[in-house]
Amino acid sequence: MLSVGIPAYNSNVSELLSALADQASHLPEVLEIIVLDDASEAPILPEGFVAPKVRVLRHTLNQGRSKTRNHIASEAKSPWILFIDGDSGIHDGLFLRRWCDYLASTSASVVVGGSDYQTTRPSSDLFLRWHVSRMREQTGESFKTNNVAIQASVFNQISFNEALQGYGHEDTLFGFELQQKKIPVEKYGNPVLNEHLDSNEEFLRKTVTGIRNLLKAQSLSSHPDSFNQQIRMLRFYHRMKRCHSLFLIEFLDYLLFNTVRNRLLKGKKVGMINAFDFFKLCTLHRLRKEA
Repeated sequence: MLSVGIPAYNSNVSELLSALADQASHLPEVLEIIVLDDASEAPILPEGFVAPKVRVLRHTLNQGRSKTRNHIASEAKSPWILFIDGDSGIHDGLFLRRWCDYLASTSASVVVGGSDYQTTRPSSDLFLRWHVSRMREQTGESFKTNNVAIQASVFNQISFNEALQGYGHEDTLFGFELQQKKIPVEKYGNPVLNEHLDSNEEFLRKTVTGIRNLLKAQSLSSHPDSFNQQIRMLRFYHRMKRCHSLFLIEFLDYLLFNTVRNRLLKGKKVGMINAFDFFKLCTLHRLRKEA
């Protein structure tokens, strides 16, 4: 049996929900679809929306990504919970059928379905998020919860750390704790379509917030030193620190940061991934100095 959980914030989920509800109506394995609106500023569904197997819940105050997912899990009635972000799309009418068939046959407790991004290149003001996502996130190297099935018994052991608020890395911490408990994560190619693209400026702003959350996630983790070793940027930063080389970051920050940031804002493709990594490394150093 499967519960589908959709955390939503400022995203219209009517198209996604209608498609999933139609599929679920033909699948006895799908017990329910739970949509939790985390106090969105505009309606996420048309007034009076009703669909089979769908429950719509709402927070009166914004609780953040971790609390929203934990709330959904506490409401779910099935042994499996499939989390899908509210700004996602699905490719076809067999999305839930494939999930049900796979979960019935696997011995895994956590299965990541993956993400796809539009193939058409967007305008330059939206290019950064699209390019970074296709080059980094779509490869499936990091643990993401925008399309993941988790056994309820496993979720009850870990859950999302509610001390992490705002944008970013609640899934990184969740994935790390799975690893610490030696719970393997399986990958299954049943992707959702990531339909929302932030502007370059918004994506950089979220990146700064995400790095701040990453540092908090490290301090909240069960093994902070191991957490540092698992995250490439933190591992590189601490290697430089051990070699007494942080002054190089500071010098390059002073010399190049504004130039690199302006190139990223303009959506310049040449060297974009390296420039984005440089932006993140300098931001990490600045936040560590603030702390």
